[in-house]
Amino acid sequence: MAITWECYKKPFKDQWIRVLKAETNQQISDTTIPGLYMRYSATTGRKVFYLGCRIRGTSTHRNILIGRYGDMNVEDIRTKATILRKQLTEGYDPMQELRERRIREREAAIKKRKVSDLLQEYIDKCAKLTKKPATVSTNIAQKRLYIDPVLGDMYVTELKLPILIDFYNDLSQKTSFSTANKVIWLISHFWKWCEKYEYLPLNSNPCARIEKKKNPKIKYTLLDIDGYKKLFKALDDGIEDSPYHPRFYKAIRIIALTGCRYSEISDLKRTEVALDRRVLDLEDSKTGPRQVPLSDTAIEELTKCLNETKNLNTPYVFPGIKDITKPICELRKAFQWALDHAGLPHMRIHDLRHSFITIGANMGENMMAIKDVAGHADVTMTEWYSHLSMDCARNTANNIVKAIVG
Repeated sequence: MAITWECYKKPFKDQWIRVLKAETNQQISDTTIPGLYMRYSATTGRKVFYLGCRIRGTSTHRNILIGRYGDMNVEDIRTKATILRKQLTEGYDPMQELRERRIREREAAIKKRKVSDLLQEYIDKCAKLTKKPATVSTNIAQKRLYIDPVLGDMYVTELKLPILIDFYNDLSQKTSFSTANKVIWLISHFWKWCEKYEYLPLNSNPCARIEKKKNPKIKYTLLDIDGYKKLFKALDDGIEDSPYHPRFYKAIRIIALTGCRYSEISDLKRTEVALDRRVLDLEDSKTGPRQVPLSDTAIEELTKCLNETKNLNTPYVFPGIKDITKPICELRKAFQWALDHAGLPHMRIHDLRHSFITIGANMGENMMAIKDVAGHADVTMTEWYSHLSMDCARNTANNIVKAIVG
């Protein structure tokens, strides 16, 4: 419902303004000073004065707040209005001055925002809404371990390319190029967020100009069929003889039998195991929700694992050893014990996934089917993963040469 105003003109005097009461909203213009008017609110009884005037040399019209009656009397109001009218006729724009003052205040406030505080704001306002929980956890750790100790106490406006180059070089020497690249990637995303919120100028991100380097290529260790047999024998022995909990070895066995990523099995929930459909219904993975087809052997092993923990009040197939409300973690020491026990070379748990895909490729399995089993978003990644073993490649070379020479 629109607010209606009763409008009229009357010379302003303290005598009648002080006692003014009405049942309707009123706008009363002063007959002494052009543009000076008062608004009376019937609801609150407030009497507020404004000056309406056009800025000289422009078509801009301003209604400028003078003040409220009670805080000022009529004489004070007229004095202020007279000064304002003179300034406005000379081209002065109080609203423009107000905007400029607010900009200056904002710029001054930005200069006082430290990197650590603003980066935490980015994580809370942006990262937690757009990134996966695991990525957010990584960002928090990167902030705490690498960014805060060096850049945290700096003001965000002090971040310049030379400072970031030195930061990158020092971090890459202390950790690795891979770690330093990921931290710079976080700073770059943080910088773009700062640009959107006007903490930093647009198109000022210097991170792309930092010359990034790559770690030397890692020579992956792959298991062949004989290596798998030795590993499974060592996992069985580990359940009986090693200093580590049997649940570690059972989780490693499932990783080896499914080709899943480490976290897909360590964080596996009981509700994600659909044995009736012979799949794992993963709620989340590197490529989003996906289904993992299960072999007969994997189903047998998972059934045993589910039965062993069914009486525990835990949502996980492999609950933590000390805290069953959390997933199992740190399988690496148990895995290394199994490798040493089996006489196998050092390798990462992720190499079990690499070996799983490679063996499938070497056996001549359909590449699209392997892609679905591995949960790759694109078959190109599967082809990159599935390096043929040297023996297989040598056999291929022999077959080709035999065909050529007859």
